Amino acid sequence: MSGAPHPAWPDVEIRDLSREQVIANLAALLAIGSDVDGEYWMREHFLRDLPGKWSLSFAAWSGDALLGYAILSARDAASAHLHHFMVRRAHRRLGLGTLMIGEMERRVRASGYGRLTLKVSERNLGAQRLYQRRGYDVARSDGSFLVLEKRLGSPEEQ
Repeated sequence: MSGAPHPAWPDVEIRDLSREQVIANLAALLAIGSDVDGEYWMREHFLRDLPGKWSLSFAAWSGDALLGYAILSARDAASAHLHHFMVRRAHRRLGLGTLMIGEMERRVRASGYGRLTLKVSERNLGAQRLYQRRGYDVARSDGSFLVLEKRLGSPEEQ
């Protein structure tokens, strides 16, 4: 879907998020989560190299405006992990997050991974509901976070 508009969001373009893109747009990436209580991601989190990160991660744009992003990497040979997911405040609860989750799943599946994992705060009930509506199940508790996972199957099964 990279570069192509989505029918529900015709002005939104999904683009790969390379290391160079992160460096060029770091201020905008950091600003997206600035209103989120407890947001802790800083420059070094965005720039940390992880297996598969630069082929799986992406951002949603409307023209020159960054609307959201998803930072993913390979966890092991069978699974990928979502490290960070943010949508600009003005675009939350409008379906953009759901569109982006679909793009995450498509990218993970197309890269040959059959499972996607993520962590969500036990206090973030809205995020839990969003992921559970998309078929994510609680795999375990990890301190004050829940680890959610979804089995995606192979590209051939979809």
